[in-house]
Amino acid sequence: KKYTSKVIVEKGNVCVARDIGLRIAKGQIIVGADADTVYPKEYLQEVWKFFQENPNAVGVCGPVRLEDCPWWASLYWAWGRTSIEVWYRLTGKVIYAFGLNLAYKKNVLLELGGYNRSLDFGGDELDILSRLQKKGRFFYSKSLFPTTNGRRFKVGIIKYFTKYLIT
Repeated sequence: KKYTSKVIVEKGNVCVARDIGLRIAKGQIIVGADADTVYPKEYLQEVWKFFQENPNAVGVCGPVRLEDCPWWASLYWAWGRTSIEVWYRLTGKVIYAFGLNLAYKKNVLLELGGYNRSLDFGGDELDILSRLQKKGRFFYSKSLFPTTNGRRFKVGIIKYFTKYLIT
């Protein structure tokens, strides 16, 4: 089967870009992706299989491997991933979903108005997760496990936390 890509150039933040993609996408399942992330060969098949087996799900996310980063970032990342997984096992609720490893039903997010374009970094994650979970069950699957680059962490621990977590 042949696949085609369409590149849209638009000024704005990540939420603007993802909202445009949501609205022009032809499929019924939207899968978030980042350019600096490597996905397993079977990733899209796993997403499709998940929704076939869980027709009432509104979305699914999974863990993310981090590579090429400082030692402290590896520890921080491992702590975060473990916290997400433990919370999900205990409560059945996802507390964080990486935008680069997030799949959901297009019609559900469109009913919610799409992405909040006024949000920036993280708006494509926490805001979307929170709103989708109000519409139905959101799952966490360890079978969806891409690897992303740790370039953002190379600015140093202080600058990283002030730039991405405090502001």
